[in-house]
Amino acid sequence: MPVPAPQPIKGVLAMRRITNKRAAEAIGVHPVSLARFVNGFQEPGLRVRKALAAFLGVPASTLFRPEEPRVEPRGRKARA
Repeated sequence: MPVPAPQPIKGVLAMRRITNKRAAEAIGVHPVSLARFVNGFQEPGLRVRKALAAFLGVPASTLFRPEEPRVEPRGRKARA
C-alpha cells in the first residue's frame, strides 16, 4: 500500500509548536481531518487552505504541495 508524504505545513506547525488540535479548532475543522491533510492522506479544500494560511500568517501556496504520486514503502520483495 502506498504511503503519502507529509505536507510542508507539518514542519510549520512543529516549528511554531502548534498542535493539530489547536490549529483545527482555530480554523473550524475536526483535528482528525487536519491530521489527514497535514500527513498527506487527503487534499484540503480551498477554504481550509485559506483559513490555515490566515491563521499562520503565510501564503497558502507554502503550506501544501500539489498532489503527488504516492511513495511505495520499502520492504522485502515477495519470493516467487
